[in-house]
Amino acid sequence: MPISRNDVTEKIITAKANHNLDWADIAFQIGAKKGKTVAGCLGQAIFPPQQAEMLAKIFDLNEEEEKLLTLPPEPYAPHEFKDDPLMISLHKIINLYGVAIKEMVSDSLGEGTFKIHDLNIETYLNNSDDSQHVQISLDTKFLPKE
Repeated sequence: MPISRNDVTEKIITAKANHNLDWADIAFQIGAKKGKTVAGCLGQAIFPPQQAEMLAKIFDLNEEEEKLLTLPPEPYAPHEFKDDPLMISLHKIINLYGVAIKEMVSDSLGEGTFKIHDLNIETYLNNSDDSQHVQISLDTKFLPKE
């Protein structure tokens, strides 16, 4: 029976949990940034063949599963996040502030878009005023409108 990219994602998530692996350590082992590693392992980004081979060893993937790591991702996550509070908040951020973010980018760089497949995502915890604040950084190439 053919295997799907979602099957590979589930296998990776299970192996990560069973072996108590950390995303930062996995990223270091394959020579990639953490955000790209997480996105790729969850089926939302591609890996070059050499990184896919390293991941296959880490997660005990077969050749077919390894190959799927190198193929273009689905444009949207196949997972159901309707009950996940963090995903709901992220969607609300885009819905509430998306136009303002677009205006800020256009004001600084002009009209254009982003190269989404080379996106690097980092998260940082900032402790201040007796509370925890999260900073989410999105870093990718800006493509000016021609």
